[in-house]
Amino acid sequence: SVAVVECDSDRREARHVVDAIRRYDRLGRYGLGDAAVLYRTNAQSRPFEEELQRAGLPYVIVGGIRFYDRREIRDVLSYLRLLVNPADDIALRRIINTPRRGIGDTSLDRLQAFAQAKGWSLSTALGHLDDVPNLSGRAQKSLAAFADLIDELMAASEALSLPELGFAVVEKSGYRAMLAAENTPEAEARLQNLDQLLAEMTEYADANPDATLATYLEEKSLLTSADESDNDGNAITLMTLHSAKGLEFPLVFVCGLEENLFPTARAVGDPQAIEEERRLCYVGMTRAQEQLSLTYALRRYAYGSLLATEPSRFLSEIPAELTTQNYELDRGFARSRQRVGPPPRKKAPASQGVHYEWDSEQSPGFDEFVAQDDFLAVGQWVRHPQWGRGQIVSREGHGEKMKLSIRFGTRTKRIAVAYAQLEPA
Repeated sequence: SVAVVECDSDRREARHVVDAIRRYDRLGRYGLGDAAVLYRTNAQSRPFEEELQRAGLPYVIVGGIRFYDRREIRDVLSYLRLLVNPADDIALRRIINTPRRGIGDTSLDRLQAFAQAKGWSLSTALGHLDDVPNLSGRAQKSLAAFADLIDELMAASEALSLPELGFAVVEKSGYRAMLAAENTPEAEARLQNLDQLLAEMTEYADANPDATLATYLEEKSLLTSADESDNDGNAITLMTLHSAKGLEFPLVFVCGLEENLFPTARAVGDPQAIEEERRLCYVGMTRAQEQLSLTYALRRYAYGSLLATEPSRFLSEIPAELTTQNYELDRGFARSRQRVGPPPRKKAPASQGVHYEWDSEQSPGFDEFVAQDDFLAVGQWVRHPQWGRGQIVSREGHGEKMKLSIRFGTRTKRIAVAYAQLEPA
């Protein structure tokens, strides 16, 4: 059967997938090399890579580069490293003409020779441009502008939070503007990677309020390419859905099934593009030889913020013959065969034939899974006189003290049942 897993966030989605793969491996049902994680865009690999590295599990990326090895990520991290250590000549040489600032190799070599003669770092030499031999006026102006940029970012690093500083680097350096001006699919993918980096900085700052830029960079330095030659084929495969064409795996996770992500925002409103996205979804689902899991997140980091999402329309189009509904709790492997009403969109799972699992950071209470013929059970759809039709996502208390969290579209409301005038939808 097909499992559809609802997760609190993209981070929880990644953790769920990694935990599930590890569980299958420990139980001997599937080896790590049997598992594939598929997603719509390369930028989505970031949380999966981080969770796999934290778990110490080997993985390979097919048709792509590991997140922290991607050019734009290394560039932005080099800016940040220079702010922590102005004497880092390797970082400075990487970014001094990225984006292009009219600083040629000859000018940089002359600056380097001057710095070496003085026993200085390149950053120190930038403060003495008038003394650099044979440096043209144009080159001197470009180098001075770069030095001013670094000084501005250095001052900002004292006042801004980590994600704010990351945003400032991307914007003030001209990096985002450079990619936006290219207006190509590759540039768009690189912009998505930058947004994922800013999202990761936000997550890190939220989880480590006392962390400094230096501690952040120290942790990122550990997320480098591991040796992929020693896994003997027993590594988890990560790839985009496009890269998965023609391949098959015993265990497949198709992730990020959300509107504006899969299907993409560009495709929404274009029937032909939606049909192409639908075909791609079919490709992903048919990569599974034995076990298929479809996952989506209720919230996903984008542009440095945690935004509410809507489940993909493709989830409501799954054929009815794939049937069963279960819950998978966060704690242990407790399951219930309680019927719980419709899937995230449109028709009920009973008619869709999909095995549904909810994976949440906040484990539901036991009473939510034993209520029989109760239209207020978790997963049921209800109608509110003001907010319309919504789905119950959690419940607490009993009788007159019962309170429900109900998702109406992209909003979740906490409601006291005694005063809500709810009806079955």
